[in-house]
Amino acid sequence: MSPYWLNNSCSAFTSLELACTLGNIASYAVNFNCVDDAAAGLKFVKENNIRFTVKNTGHDFLGRSTGVGHGPLEGIYGLGANNTLEFEVVTADGRHLVATPTKNSHLYWALNSGGGGTYAVVLSQTTKAYADGPVAGGSIRFNNMNDVGYWSAVEAWQKRLLVFDNIAGFNSVWGFTNETFVLSSAKLPGANASTMSAALNPFIQELEKLNVVHTYETSGKSTYYEHFAQYTPNLPFGDYSTNEIIGGRLIPRSAVQNTLTDLLATFRNISRARTHRFKINGIASNVTHTRVGNTLGSNAVLPAWRDSLYWLNMDVRFDPAGTVETIQELQAQMNENQDQLKVLNPGSGGYMNEGRFDNPDWKRITTEQTMAGCWTSRGSMI
Repeated sequence: MSPYWLNNSCSAFTSLELACTLGNIASYAVNFNCVDDAAAGLKFVKENNIRFTVKNTGHDFLGRSTGVGHGPLEGIYGLGANNTLEFEVVTADGRHLVATPTKNSHLYWALNSGGGGTYAVVLSQTTKAYADGPVAGGSIRFNNMNDVGYWSAVEAWQKRLLVFDNIAGFNSVWGFTNETFVLSSAKLPGANASTMSAALNPFIQELEKLNVVHTYETSGKSTYYEHFAQYTPNLPFGDYSTNEIIGGRLIPRSAVQNTLTDLLATFRNISRARTHRFKINGIASNVTHTRVGNTLGSNAVLPAWRDSLYWLNMDVRFDPAGTVETIQELQAQMNENQDQLKVLNPGSGGYMNEGRFDNPDWKRITTEQTMAGCWTSRGSMI
């Protein structure tokens, strides 16, 4: 959740002289345990004209419950929205419905990436399951010991992503600042360490030609969890924090193919030395219709996801005891960073769960017509 919503309202650690106000905290909260709870809650907010937000577990920096369902296995199984079979919901008018491709199909389409809390309260979901199996992994790290060599290596990585894009199931999670590049994990289901080495070695050879000192390893695990545990630090909670601000952009293949020089210049500008360090991160998988086996219009996924080479997000961390003014300043800088990326690929979009609520162009960033008569809150075509 965005730290903006985790404020010091009525905090036990603030001065006794300060007023105790709700601030950004919701005035009411309803714990839905059954259909009747959901129907009663919706009836109450409607009768009293109260703004209503559905919040559940999950990943959303705006504090709601939505999701296209992107993750490390999307390159082989598709996005989460490609795997949903059924939703059980309570609609705004209190009806208890089941939505499938053949029953309440318009609602099913909209919920599949349009946001579970956008069109109804989702009580349960039925999704596809897959057999476990071996997973190959790998990681790479290098530091900026020489500015020319370092950024040449970052450029080489961007080009290599176009090659990985053609390997079915390949996924990479990576990030860099002006000081360090880290491929935190590469994964390839159904493969072994030798297969991963064959995929990564051409890039390693480029690093060696550039005289970039690096560390590098590959692995093969018999189950997905074993692989996940090796490449995910600090389980069970992971290496995540609430004292950070997130923003980003879907980067299309065309940006790397045709405007890589401009893209790299933008990266360097965003990662330049400031009071707070902005990190650039990427999650790369091929989720085109051809790869995942569905068709245009089968769900509400923003078309920009299909055209993207990777989802790029930027994060900046700050002192957990930092002031609201510091948060607001960093939010403004993040919006400026997003605007720089938007100039490079104006036809792309964003990922709402890691979006900015305070961006002046938020309506176009968060909601855009993707098909005639249908709307999605999963990004934008701007």
